[in-house]
Amino acid sequence: MAETNSAKNGLEHIRAVAVDGDGGFMFNIQELETIHRLQLPIKFFVLNNNGYSSIRASQAAYFGKASIGCDEVTGLTVPDLSRIGAAYGLKTAIIEDQTNLREEVRRVLAMEGPVQCDVRVIPDEVREPRLSSHQKADGSFVSKPLEDLFPFLPLDEFLANMIVKPLPE
Repeated sequence: MAETNSAKNGLEHIRAVAVDGDGGFMFNIQELETIHRLQLPIKFFVLNNNGYSSIRASQAAYFGKASIGCDEVTGLTVPDLSRIGAAYGLKTAIIEDQTNLREEVRRVLAMEGPVQCDVRVIPDEVREPRLSSHQKADGSFVSKPLEDLFPFLPLDEFLANMIVKPLPE
C-alpha cells in the first residue's frame, strides 16, 4: 500500500504557497483532490475579487463600461471557494480584509497540511505590474511578452534593462 501522508513522504519541511485569483483558481479545482489525498502541504491564497477582475479591467480599458461574463452582475458567478476547499477535504481560512494582513497570512501558513485561504480583496483594485496587450497604430492588438509588464517602460529604458534579447512583438 502506498504511503500518502506528506510526513511519511518527507514533505513536512517543504513550504509551497500558491497565489491565484478566484476566477483562475476555478480552472483547476479538481486538483484539490490530489492535494488532499497526498496531503501535500500547499497553502493556497485565493484573491477573491468576485470573478474575473483582469477581464473586467480589460473590457473597461478597451470598451468602456460595457462588460460581459466577468462577475455576477454580468452573468458569471463563482461559488463559495471555502466550501469548495472543504468539500475536497482541505482546511480553509478566510482573510476578510487587509487590516492585520501580516498576522493573518502567518496564521494560515502555520496551519498543518494543505489549506485554502479565501482572501477578500477590493474587486476592481488596480494590480500592477501585470500582463497587458498593446494596441498598435493600425488598431490591431499584440500581446506583450512576459518580461514587458504594464505599466510599460519607455522602449529605450526597457531595452537598457534587458539581460536577454526581448521577444519580437
